[in-house]
Amino acid sequence: GIFPNWAACIGSICSQYILQQIGSGEGNNLSLLLPNQLLKLLAWMEEFRSACDFPSNFDLTSHVNYKPEFISSEELRTGKGINHPQDSLTIVLAVLWDIHRLVKDQFMLATQTQTNIWLENLYEADHSKNQTKEGRLETSLPEDLCTF
Repeated sequence: GIFPNWAACIGSICSQYILQQIGSGEGNNLSLLLPNQLLKLLAWMEEFRSACDFPSNFDLTSHVNYKPEFISSEELRTGKGINHPQDSLTIVLAVLWDIHRLVKDQFMLATQTQTNIWLENLYEADHSKNQTKEGRLETSLPEDLCTF
């Protein structure tokens, strides 16, 4: 795992960069990202969160709603105004999890839209139709499904 001091620094820098790329805390630019980019971002945030080391007696779940002002990289680097490394890491993880929620929502919307377009194209396509000697009707829809 990652030590809390390093994780807080890495998380702070990365979350600031991610926020710039996605268009602030509202995620104004998320719609510009492709579903695979959104999925990679989700995976990174989940992997980062799981890699953070916390002492066995530290309960991260009790800090889920703890959302103070964002700590700058300078404050994390110097330790000024931070009482304990877990405090800064908790803040960073709360910010990242807010970003995670926005990205997840956009990913679901993007994949739903993409799936709807794909299905519309599939069902509107001209499929070949056959009747076997036994009188059964067949269509190329199953084969076409694999080619779309």
